[in-house]
Amino acid sequence: MKYQYYYNPNILNDSETQKVNKFCDIAHKQLSKNLITEKEYQFRIAKFLLKNYSDDLASEIYTNLRK
Repeated sequence: MKYQYYYNPNILNDSETQKVNKFCDIAHKQLSKNLITEKEYQFRIAKFLLKNYSDDLASEIYTNLRK
């Protein structure tokens, strides 16, 4: 199950949306090759968001990720 962030200008601009989706794509490739588990996949996305955005914004983005 692949996560994708769908563009919402109220939360992220287009450039930041692309940045989040690129990270999700890289993590998904690792998941597809069985290099990481589903739980690790979700953890990596959450960790990436927390590293790059404020806690509130990271939470908002994570909540709006789509499978």
